[in-house]
Amino acid sequence: MSEAETSQHQKEAETSKFQTEAETSKLQTEAETSKLQALEAILFAAGDPVSKTQLAEVLEIEPTEVDLLLAELEKRYASPDHGIEVRLIGEQAALATKAETSPTLEKFFAKPPKQVHLSQAAYETLAVVAYNEPVTRAQIEQVRGVNSDAALNRLVEKGLVEMSGVLEMPGRPGVFKTTDLFLRLYGIRDVGDLEPMDMLMYGTVQDFEQSYRLTQELARKEEAVVGSESESESESEDEYEDASEDKFTEAEFVEADNADAAGGADAVDEGNI
Repeated sequence: MSEAETSQHQKEAETSKFQTEAETSKLQTEAETSKLQALEAILFAAGDPVSKTQLAEVLEIEPTEVDLLLAELEKRYASPDHGIEVRLIGEQAALATKAETSPTLEKFFAKPPKQVHLSQAAYETLAVVAYNEPVTRAQIEQVRGVNSDAALNRLVEKGLVEMSGVLEMPGRPGVFKTTDLFLRLYGIRDVGDLEPMDMLMYGTVQDFEQSYRLTQELARKEEAVVGSESESESESEDEYEDASEDKFTEAEFVEADNADAAGGADAVDEGNI
């Protein structure tokens, strides 16, 4: 085979290789697009958040690939050209309208969006649950300092808080946590996105109370020491005064004895006279 023929065969082989790679890449792209379309359709039709596990089962892919597809879909909807976005809620995903579209949607539906009206006590209780979940009634009351049964029951009725289990301890107290509705209404992925607020944390309150108790105990001990020292000083003064009185009394006795002796001597002299 001549050099020209060999070169021609090499060019044909390279061309065939490039075509195969291009076709493979095209098939992969089409497959990815198909999965992305399917994912988008599921989230749109579901309305409510769908778990990543369920998405992986329906799409017949690995959970890691679900994360990649969600990231790609999230990236596409991040463009200002879109009025919806991918919202991740814990291990679930959903399609939701962007906040900036609210005025338009209010006009369309001709009524204000659903609002959750809560009392100050309910807001405080909700914050304590969100920052400490899972949390018991006793822990909530310890942080707030007042009975919170009514506020907690109202939050459960509103669907913002739910009982997630019980503690394996005497009385088997129930523990509470926030719901997915809470995360959706407040536009956060999970409670970890909340800004830190130390005085709403049960552990912080416990540390504060323990520190306060230790301070009080130290103050009481110092008062006891000062009181003991004062009593010791008072006892010393009393002993000194008693001792002085004893000495004075002895001196008086000596003087009296001397006076009696002198009187006796005078009587004797008069008798002799």
